[in-house]
Amino acid sequence: MCRKILIYYEQKSYGGVDTHLAQLINNWPECNDRIIIVSNRENVGLEFFEKQLKNPVFKVIKIDGVFDSLGHEKNKIYRILYFVLYQIKFLLIFSKLLNKLAPDILISNNGGFPGGFTCWLASILGRTRKGTRNNTFLLVHHAPPDKRGAGFLYASFLAWLNQ
Repeated sequence: MCRKILIYYEQKSYGGVDTHLAQLINNWPECNDRIIIVSNRENVGLEFFEKQLKNPVFKVIKIDGVFDSLGHEKNKIYRILYFVLYQIKFLLIFSKLLNKLAPDILISNNGGFPGGFTCWLASILGRTRKGTRNNTFLLVHHAPPDKRGAGFLYASFLAWLNQ
């Protein structure tokens, strides 16, 4: 059985999540599955990740992520507005990509808890799409907790969605 598996992950640099993902793909049990990796364009870890891969059955697609110099303005109102608008942009881009690729399984791969915000948005989109509604998984690579403080909100919202 050949399944199309989309794995999304967002990050700025490289680390354990790249190594973990490479090991997952290199040891994937079904050689007929097609694996598509989608990540933010600014992900420095993609180069490291691709060098670690031995399993040739994968494709990498880079999309605009949430890391951009415009989001680092000193004005807090501008930063909040920029963050919200960039998330809406991500939702539109990723939703279009999901419809175009039509994966059977969606895995949102996170680094340290709570992980990247778009990883959570990707999971929510996967749960709302008919083809991946029951085949969307949030994979959290165990690393030191991130100090962003929104983890409780993300986890509560996903728990609510799964009810």
